[in-house]
Amino acid sequence: MPIIWWLRRDIRLDDNTALAAAMHESDGAVVPVFILDPQILAAPDVGAARVHFLMESLRDLDQHLRARGARLIVRRGDPAQELINLARESDAQAVFFNRDYEPYARARDRRVALVATAARGCYHMHTWR
Repeated sequence: MPIIWWLRRDIRLDDNTALAAAMHESDGAVVPVFILDPQILAAPDVGAARVHFLMESLRDLDQHLRARGARLIVRRGDPAQELINLARESDAQAVFFNRDYEPYARARDRRVALVATAARGCYHMHTWR
């Protein structure tokens, strides 16, 4: 069963509990995704240098994933809708991600879980530290 590994602040392969759990639970059928969230990109503390650093980090991660036979999917839009679309496209039944403690992130994650449950009723959201 494919599992979506949703990256946010944790753009790394090493010491990533959500990735390790997704690899274990899916027998390696992991769909890595990073969603460029317009709400975050429009925040006053997000400037060109921060976006440039993010894009370079995503490119680097994608190169490491490709060396292992995978690739990073990067989407832009509402995280809830993008995750639902990707789950349908990949037949994934779960989304694994590391916990984010920022107020916006906590509210976003609750909304994503509600939308995922309403969309199909069988998507599972799993968070790790």
